[in-house]
Amino acid sequence: MEELDEIKKEIKDLKEQLIILSELIKKPNTCPEIRRIWTPRNEVMDFLDFGNTRISAITEKYNITTSEIGKRKYYLNASILEVLDKNKIIKKGLTK
Repeated sequence: MEELDEIKKEIKDLKEQLIILSELIKKPNTCPEIRRIWTPRNEVMDFLDFGNTRISAITEKYNITTSEIGKRKYYLNASILEVLDKNKIIKKGLTK
């Protein structure tokens, strides 16, 4: 009986963790209609693995479209994708 109680407790704990993880997963999708167009600066930096200086230089060099609201900066996704597309490397002899 004691073993069954332990299993029930573990299941309860796992359910609680699942709920927490589910909420964390939902956070980036708070405003999906906006987030499809604009991405916060920190997420762009994480994705590209750039620090503050590098992202600022790249933004200026490639004239990436940004928007500022207060101290927060957002990047136009289409602008980022355009820069990535212009800088893609095509290897000869490879087909998709």
